[in-house]
Amino acid sequence: MKMKILLAANAITLVSMIAWATPSSGTLFNNILNIARTSGTLQSNVGGEAADGSKWHFQLKTEGAPTDIAVQDLAIAPGGYGGWHSHPGPVFITVKEGTMSLYESDCVRREYPAGTAFIIEGGVIHNERNESATENLRLLDTFILPAGAPRRIEHPQPSTCDLP
Repeated sequence: MKMKILLAANAITLVSMIAWATPSSGTLFNNILNIARTSGTLQSNVGGEAADGSKWHFQLKTEGAPTDIAVQDLAIAPGGYGGWHSHPGPVFITVKEGTMSLYESDCVRREYPAGTAFIIEGGVIHNERNESATENLRLLDTFILPAGAPRRIEHPQPSTCDLP
């Protein structure tokens, strides 16, 4: 009897999570190219100079548990989108093809054309869209995550934004 109740509760939870999430549309492929785990703290603190002579500085430090690094190759067809979600750590995104339209819960559109790169901070609810009618969108993403954490956390569509 306890097993039946447990199975029923799990089924209800799963159906509720599916109804709560906003699924993606138009994904052509989503290939995980590699996942690796650090043995402990990950740290980098380096400075340099750009070709134009301007100063450059990069700093990264993880503490506590090991870190998972995952690299993803994602393509979205014209008119497609990723659905509303967040990540538990930062994601370094490079746009390889097309133009990515990024919406956060403020529903402001930010565009990133091919050849650009940016970071989505962990915990930021967002939806990436391919608003082109003819070109595919292709992204190469590098996730920096707490060991064992999921790459993606589903979220409902924000009430402040009427995009799917």
